[in-house]
Amino acid sequence: MSVMDRYSDAADQESRRVKRRHFKGLDSLRLGTLSLMLIACGMLSSSMIVPSLGNLMHAPVRSLTVALVLEALSWCATPIIAWMLVAWMSSFEGPDANRGRWHGLLTIAVAAVVSEVPYDVANSGKAWDFSSQNPAFAVLITMIVLLILDALSPARRRLSDAEDCKRSTGMRMALLRGIVVIAGFAWMWLVNVGVRLGIMQGGVLFLLYGLVFRYVSRHENTMMLSATLAGLVGFMIPSFGLLAVHFRRDEQGTLSSQNRQYMALVVVYILILAICSIVRMGR
Repeated sequence: MSVMDRYSDAADQESRRVKRRHFKGLDSLRLGTLSLMLIACGMLSSSMIVPSLGNLMHAPVRSLTVALVLEALSWCATPIIAWMLVAWMSSFEGPDANRGRWHGLLTIAVAAVVSEVPYDVANSGKAWDFSSQNPAFAVLITMIVLLILDALSPARRRLSDAEDCKRSTGMRMALLRGIVVIAGFAWMWLVNVGVRLGIMQGGVLFLLYGLVFRYVSRHENTMMLSATLAGLVGFMIPSFGLLAVHFRRDEQGTLSSQNRQYMALVVVYILILAICSIVRMGR
């Protein structure tokens, strides 16, 4: 190897080291953009490709494969959005905590209601389709469950000093928290929140991710392993989205700045559904 070749290899290695050093992870905006792109893939499949296939039993294998791949890609957005929700909720602290919680609930509730009809039209061509509810309701239900669980946890710190009282009250709190979690899963399951292709329980999976990210986030490896196992609900496909969560950048922005950022992502999500519903109606 000549001197010039050695110099070129050394320069390439240094360039790669600089790039790795400058990469600080995916911030919330990049994570949100990636999740919206993945969601758009699923909407493209259900609103454009699948309707054009007609009878799926006689559809071309190539077109059917493309539709399934795009649909599977949209499932990978589930852990990303779940992480963003938990990160957003962690910013509800200080004197504006209650206002932030109510603002977040109201924002997600409005987004879920507004986007329900476009979601149904884009997926089934009908204005009302009860076989699958808008995944935005999964975000709303998960947020409600996590807020209730957070509200129950301070009760354990207000216990009496008596050990028996601590034990009995702690057991009641654990039972109550378990009931809340089970109610959340039942809500997702019974009303078909986020169900895709009739088999992927997106709402149940989203709540699973939310619980893992909320309560195991202090231990990265345990969190990722638990989230990967939770991906079994989605046949392991959503677990690929955990790669983006793993390479995240933990931010400490203000609540107002995060609200504006997440509001923009919500608006883009509604626009994607609206465009796809218009395309579906035109077919």
